Amino acid sequence: MAGGTHAPVVAAVNGSPASERAVDWAADDAHRRGLGLRVVYAFDWPLYHSTPRDLPGGFDAEEYARRIVDDARRRALERAPALAVEAAHVTGDPEPVLLAESQRAHSLVVGTHHFSTVDLVIPGSLTMALLLSSSCPVVAVPDVETLPLRNRVTVGVDGSENARTASEWAFEAADARGAELCA
Repeated sequence: MAGGTHAPVVAAVNGSPASERAVDWAADDAHRRGLGLRVVYAFDWPLYHSTPRDLPGGFDAEEYARRIVDDARRRALERAPALAVEAAHVTGDPEPVLLAESQRAHSLVVGTHHFSTVDLVIPGSLTMALLLSSSCPVVAVPDVETLPLRNRVTVGVDGSENARTASEWAFEAADARGAELCA
């Protein structure tokens, strides 16, 4: 794993229902594994650096970003009150910011909108970019009501070094949950 065994679980947030589900999953997983949680909001709005701040009735990008990570941090602590939670907002394109975060993370958790195979392969899909290039395991949490959990962890294997690493992570995840492992 890129960040090592004591690296935090990183949850990408943006204030959407999908990212709220990602925070829930990440908080539960970090708590179960005895790790910290880092919530990160990466944003890159056009003309961000030239937008006047503190306009009467105007939009303050810094305040908005701070609110996103503060809400996510609060949500995580409601799920796991003893969890060590760090929150950060970073000005920058989400893909490179989150790929950099993955270098120091146990795992990277992202919420997905309309999670389907077609959505994943559409050019510009952040989830697909992270799945392909992340330095740590990526968990894509769908923005849908889930069926009752089946207490199973599933991992795809093909004999490659990446599959071996994924299998190690899946064994740890299944063990932490007392779940069945399906390869």
